[in-house]
Amino acid sequence: MTRLAIMGVLLCFACAACFCLGYRLASRINQVRRRLGLWRISRKFTPRLLYDEPGSWYSQAKPILWAHAGGGRLHTYGNSKEAIEDSISKGFKVIEIDLDLTSDGVPVLSHRFRPGNQIQFDHRPTLSEFLSAPINGRYTPLTLQGLFDEFKSFDGYWAVDSWGLYSSGIKFNLISYLFETHAELTHHIIYLANDLQEGVQGAKSGRFASVHCGLPNDIDKPSGVWQLPHLIRIYTGAGIRSVTLMDRPISEMTRIVVNRLREVGLHVSIVGVDSAERAKKWIEAGADVFNTDKLTPNIVL
Repeated sequence: MTRLAIMGVLLCFACAACFCLGYRLASRINQVRRRLGLWRISRKFTPRLLYDEPGSWYSQAKPILWAHAGGGRLHTYGNSKEAIEDSISKGFKVIEIDLDLTSDGVPVLSHRFRPGNQIQFDHRPTLSEFLSAPINGRYTPLTLQGLFDEFKSFDGYWAVDSWGLYSSGIKFNLISYLFETHAELTHHIIYLANDLQEGVQGAKSGRFASVHCGLPNDIDKPSGVWQLPHLIRIYTGAGIRSVTLMDRPISEMTRIVVNRLREVGLHVSIVGVDSAERAKKWIEAGADVFNTDKLTPNIVL
């Protein structure tokens, strides 16, 4: 009886050891599968883009052009009243704007407060200082409230980029601010998230026209492509429908990445494409949105 009991205990220990080893092996295999992207990606998600509904202007416009920095070239008169007026007159339906914060807490249109970026300050200005300093000495600066007041008849979309504010380290929840002060306009805002957490927060609110997330710079390189399936699962699960890449040489891996993103219903926006020839190459690769300084909606691509 004693021998049987000992054998039973040993058998239990052996089973437990096998279970632990099997669990660790399975975990390791799953890690490798994640890195290689060897698992199925669910396509069962609900589109949340208000401007992407069947029959809407956005769903019919291919490719889609955004006016970068208000449309006035970032280092000339971008983010100014005159730049936005010019973009609207050219037929842009999406106008990207850069947001920063004055020292007294007012959101304004600016691509960071520093020398060389249109409005030259060596400090974070007050609202009064900001409004009294014309962009490049000539053009009209705007607050976010001033933008909405000045262009309230604009029937397109504002793509809001707050990277300058985010990168400065100032604690300011722009999503909450927009919901509290401009709730009636958020369905006309395409929110450009600064990180994945912010993107998920904005998308799950269901209150923006869309939420846009940037992709890692090495997403089409061997060092970064393993992240793609994981990111797609997060994007589609949260309702994020648009992603951004900076213009770059288009490799075969770039084409694979772009096509995989398009397969699961994500718009792919390329920043910095300013020639028709370059845009055509990206369209061939699968991209469908361009955040541009020079292209205009009447151009044939």
